[in-house]
Amino acid sequence: MSTLKERQHDRTLLEKMIANAIQVDTELAHELLEDYILQQQIKRNQERLKARKLSSQTMQEFNKKMEQKAIQENIERIIEYSDEEYQEETPLHYPKYLNVREVSLYKGITPQQVRRNCINGKYQAEQVAGENSSWRILAEQFKEENDFLDFIQQRSEKFKKVSKASQVAVELWKEAQNEIHVDQEEQ
Repeated sequence: MSTLKERQHDRTLLEKMIANAIQVDTELAHELLEDYILQQQIKRNQERLKARKLSSQTMQEFNKKMEQKAIQENIERIIEYSDEEYQEETPLHYPKYLNVREVSLYKGITPQQVRRNCINGKYQAEQVAGENSSWRILAEQFKEENDFLDFIQQRSEKFKKVSKASQVAVELWKEAQNEIHVDQEEQ
């Protein structure tokens, strides 16, 4: 089994390869890779579950179990543990761009005001696919502001929580499926 340092080194090399291949900065390559890895993990887990050919009754039983308060408390505790582990192993990455919603939250203004500021040139921004598309707002212009680092840390923590929560949910679901399968075999 590889060490954390080896895994980080491998990931860093891969991020650099991606950045060079598609001509983006390493921060964006990092985000793209994280998203792709998560998609692949979900895809693999779905394929494993399809191979088991679970009945709809089994799925309904599982969903009922997952709604129980004790299970929800355990899920929250596991997410908190995994958040702590994840925070220790991953450095903070500044995004290259923010979307309208993120700038709205950061600045405390409405999304419409953010769009107007983009149109008027107050924010360095570009529209992704033409006149009526969404805006990409350059994050670098906010780096000098005092509370920007706090905002980025909160944003990063939210992404980590969502990522870890989905991984934990899939793991718990697989465990519950195994238990249900064993219970059915015993009957």
